[in-house]
Amino acid sequence: MDGAAHLYNARLLLELVFNGGEGLQGYYSLNPEPVPNWTGHLVLMLGMLVGLPAFLAEKVLLLCIGIGLPLAFYSLVKKIRSEVPGPLSLLILPFVYTFLFGLGFYNFTLGLVFFLLTLRQWFSIREQPDFGKNILLFVGIALCYFSHLLSFVMLAISLLVLVLSDYFSSTDKVHRKQIFRNALAVLTLFIPFLALFAFFYLKRDGASGAQLSMQELVEILVGIRSLVIYNFGHEYGKTTLIYHVLMVLSVGAAFLFSKEEVRSKVFWSRLSWAILTLISLILLFVMPDSSSGGGYISQRISLFLFFFVLLWINENLYPKMLARAAAGLVVILHFMLVVQYIKVAATQNKEAGYMAEVAGHIKPGSVVLPIRSSWNWLDGHFSNYLGIDKPLTILENYEASTGYFPVLWNDERVPAFEIGYGASDCAYWKKGNAVVAQPDYIVFWGVKDPEACEAGLLETVQQHYEL
Repeated sequence: MDGAAHLYNARLLLELVFNGGEGLQGYYSLNPEPVPNWTGHLVLMLGMLVGLPAFLAEKVLLLCIGIGLPLAFYSLVKKIRSEVPGPLSLLILPFVYTFLFGLGFYNFTLGLVFFLLTLRQWFSIREQPDFGKNILLFVGIALCYFSHLLSFVMLAISLLVLVLSDYFSSTDKVHRKQIFRNALAVLTLFIPFLALFAFFYLKRDGASGAQLSMQELVEILVGIRSLVIYNFGHEYGKTTLIYHVLMVLSVGAAFLFSKEEVRSKVFWSRLSWAILTLISLILLFVMPDSSSGGGYISQRISLFLFFFVLLWINENLYPKMLARAAAGLVVILHFMLVVQYIKVAATQNKEAGYMAEVAGHIKPGSVVLPIRSSWNWLDGHFSNYLGIDKPLTILENYEASTGYFPVLWNDERVPAFEIGYGASDCAYWKKGNAVVAQPDYIVFWGVKDPEACEAGLLETVQQHYEL
């Protein structure tokens, strides 16, 4: 869904930064504001810059996320436990290919990787602080912020809870002073990004959408809705089983936790993950599902909640047979889900391939008007595939209209593009100032029998354009 838009805007970014926007006719400009949602675009742009075709640059990014997330989790668990993680570290696998990942929310999912890596870096600093480690922590904080605001916010909350846990678990006054100094150092690293965060929100109206219903929120939890991508009926049963496995392990973790001495470091470490799980649960039930243009907030929060549950589970020693059985069942369910994901993705790949064929007939530097008459909710931004390997102005570009991505429409330069110099009630493309112009190409796709409005629009196209 959004993957095509990210690829296209990464191409625009490349053209604007390295080619002076040649071929874009001045219709786009770089966003001067240091907004989040940069890291995924940057990886895609760098891939194209070194000569990779856009689809290969995307594969590199997908590998960074698909391999990076489980490795980051494994590394974090290893650092926390100071030993090689057991089979329960495999419980992270279903949380790689999520609903948001399937929709192409690359910046957010890349932010999950940086979130885990930055947490690991903090544990490294806690063991032995030094300047070099603080620099790496600063880089991690920056990557979280420029990936997605929620990754940054959850990182700040996590470090606050972990620092307080360290402080209250220590009875040594000297050690407490050291913890306090480390906390001040970490706060100093956060200050520039807290300022950027405040600036970002103050510039926006802060409009929030409605909260999900109680039933929907329960589904997000009990069915791990964030793992259901394409077919609720086929996938929800498997994700519900994964949830029950995690809950059985969590009950066991709670029992083991109750046996720990209150003053022990293990007690406070496990308590930290329990507190973070509770905070995430509260946020899930009080936050709206959209805010300032960003959507699926509830599902995003739920992923952090389950990360904390997994860390809570992995801090415990279970009977080997139980750990292996639980991990094995979850891995089997995960691969059953992946098989279903691949089947649906194959059909989407075919449609994207058609766009690639059409792109071969379009000259670089052209203005393209896409007209969509499709019932497929996943192909909303597929027209953007037309411009991933050449400089094109595609009049369907939601990212450039939001203000929180790297590229913006240059509204002063964009004319009012119309077909046959006429208006249409279903003409949902970009319209600029009073100057009227016609697009160079029109791409129409979707069902064979479009709705009346789209059908009338198609007739107008046939009158003024040739195949």
